[in-house]
Amino acid sequence: MMHQGMVVKTIPFIDFFIIGIIVKEYMNENYPLFFIRHGKLSLPYKDHSKMPFSVQVNLGLEKLNPTIDRVVTLLYLKKIKDKVPLEDIEKIYTSPSRRCWDTSKLITKFIKGRYDKNVEIEILENLREIKFDLRKIFKNGDNLNLASINNGVLEAMIKENNDESFKQAYRRIDSLFKKLNKKNKSKKYLLITHDFLMRVIEIYIKSRGSRNINITTQGIQNTKRHSYLEGFKTNFSLSSFSIINAK
Repeated sequence: MMHQGMVVKTIPFIDFFIIGIIVKEYMNENYPLFFIRHGKLSLPYKDHSKMPFSVQVNLGLEKLNPTIDRVVTLLYLKKIKDKVPLEDIEKIYTSPSRRCWDTSKLITKFIKGRYDKNVEIEILENLREIKFDLRKIFKNGDNLNLASINNGVLEAMIKENNDESFKQAYRRIDSLFKKLNKKNKSKKYLLITHDFLMRVIEIYIKSRGSRNINITTQGIQNTKRHSYLEGFKTNFSLSSFSIINAK
């Protein structure tokens, strides 16, 4: 109810626009490092949960190295463009896999078209996916769902029954951050990688890079599984961590 003599001042639409920009910059100013998963694979399946076990095996062994579905991945990219400051990205670092490289190229093309800015891409071996052979982990994968496969790989990493253990992956993430810490800390960087490796990166960040950690199977299984172009952001001191959702 409006009382007599009360003056109501409306805020112009342009002010809301400016406020939105300020809030966006504030939310990202303390996050120079952005990690996201690659785009949707160009395979005749909606996502990994619909893939036959044999396809999952070949992806893990890198016998299958597909490109991405550019149309679908672009839709995801438009959903995260306000959560990742693409116009401020100084450089993109990517896994050597084709799906990550092609995701990087799609993003640089998007940045060029939208912000008229050229961004360099560099391949980093330390961003490659965890090495695993599902046939060594599961005797029969015909009746397994995606959650069972994911949990099985994560458990094998901890118990060192995998081609690459958690400890081995953690060491290469430590090497990755040593390289990143030599970069200009006033700039922002985008890193494109894979889901299993992102579980290790999450633990590394939340542990502040500690080398004396004891991670259980439950501990790594409690990390977040990221969908396409989802991930998290952090800073060089690893004192902040925030999820990036493509929704």
